Amino acid sequence: MIKKKGLKKVVAGFVVASSVLVTNFASAGVWSSSLGWTSVAGSYSPYWGNTSFFEENNATNGHYLQPHTRFKFNQSAVNAIKNYKNDPYGAKYYTFDISITDDYNTSMNGDVTKLYSTLPNPYYDVDDDPEPVFGTGGNGYNDETEVVSLYCDQIAAETDYRFQSWFKIVNNSQVQIAFTSAESRNDGYEFNTVYYDEHLRRSYTPQL
Repeated sequence: MIKKKGLKKVVAGFVVASSVLVTNFASAGVWSSSLGWTSVAGSYSPYWGNTSFFEENNATNGHYLQPHTRFKFNQSAVNAIKNYKNDPYGAKYYTFDISITDDYNTSMNGDVTKLYSTLPNPYYDVDDDPEPVFGTGGNGYNDETEVVSLYCDQIAAETDYRFQSWFKIVNNSQVQIAFTSAESRNDGYEFNTVYYDEHLRRSYTPQL
């Protein structure tokens, strides 16, 4: 999970952009334009990445927004990821997070059963932020989706990795979605973020 107090954040000057939509009649949905990043702050972060949205509304899957990202690491980042995994003070795992920035969002709900990634040995999770504190927190909508690479020491340089998130659309209100790399530790009950590097944010308003 990303939104926790006390985290060490590195910022690469993230991009905020709205989505331009392209209708795809063959798949009964709409694709957004693509938007990428080429500068990073985290030593573990992919040097190149691209993002897009696909929205579908059909009898098979229902009404969903699918944020997509693909990314590549250089050898320096691969070495950093391996060093974090082998940290003698506690292993840390490369994580990619796609989240709605509004913790109190009621427009979409992340679906852990549909997440997909090509990262080595992916572990999927969703969270309803903010985390409960003294019995409060969350509003019943999962605003955070993430993949943790349990075998992140097998990540290879110059390989095209992908993560596809799914959010069930509840209403057609606009949301802002952040795409973030992180290093997470296994706290037994869940993976919690130690470092994170937000790449960009994109706004999306459902069309179907």
